[in-house]
Amino acid sequence: MVLGLLISLSGFLCLYLASPNQLWLNKPWGLRAAPLIGLILICSGLYLLAQPLSLLAAIFTLSHWVMLLAVLSPYLGALLRNRKKTV
Repeated sequence: MVLGLLISLSGFLCLYLASPNQLWLNKPWGLRAAPLIGLILICSGLYLLAQPLSLLAAIFTLSHWVMLLAVLSPYLGALLRNRKKTV
């Protein structure tokens, strides 16, 4: 189950870092296939979560996990930028 969450985390990071509005890097990833790779990793995470859980519970868990990451990512980016300015 932890492996499924970690793989979906890496998939979300691929999607987030490819976005032009991300705050972690100075410019988005130049890799054009990053959103596709991110979706494949998130689907792989769903498959791994569906092994110990039912499919409905895996979808529920994955959707909440991705929503949590989507909410926290901009705040972590702002925190990182603020720390770079103060140092």
